[in-house]
Amino acid sequence: MMRKRRMMEIMMRMARTKSDVDMTVMHLLSTISKSSLSSVEKKVLMNHLKDVQKQDEKNK
Repeated sequence: MMRKRRMMEIMMRMARTKSDVDMTVMHLLSTISKSSLSSVEKKVLMNHLKDVQKQDEKNK
């Protein structure tokens, strides 16, 4: 789980423009929804994605 969180953070940092960030978020949402994780794990990752996205908006 920590590895997936770290990958989210790295992908968001690599996205340079607003459209890159949007594409990254859409890709991550799709990946999470298609994964074989439990619903609780998916919810945790979705919440983390929201946090990472907010942090990225503050930094850019």
